[in-house]
Amino acid sequence: MADEPDAPPPADAHDAATRRGFRWLAAFAVVGLVQAAFLGIVELDRSVRHRRAIAALEADLAAARAEVEALRAIAERADDEGFREWLARRQGFMHPDEERVVIAEPVPPRRPPPVTPSDAAPASPDP
Repeated sequence: MADEPDAPPPADAHDAATRRGFRWLAAFAVVGLVQAAFLGIVELDRSVRHRRAIAALEADLAAARAEVEALRAIAERADDEGFREWLARRQGFMHPDEERVVIAEPVPPRRPPPVTPSDAAPASPDP
């Protein structure tokens, strides 16, 4: 009966091969998990950076749209001569027969620093 071909091999032979296979499988699983974690972190970082960039671009777009609306409002009043004169004066232009007068507010005089009692009385020598 020991010569039967269908007899299972000894238990030790299967255990060693099975353990070796499980070790390789565990190593591949660990490498796969590390790679998946790294890719997840990279994608999360990319997503955060893209959201920040999109928010900055949306803010720039809103500012540009506001500027376009302000320029449209100016362009709508292009035929108004009073508005054009006001706009030119805001930019510093004046008529040829006008003189520029600059009025500066008077500068208040400088006051000396306040005197404290310790500064006013000189130290008296002890007799």
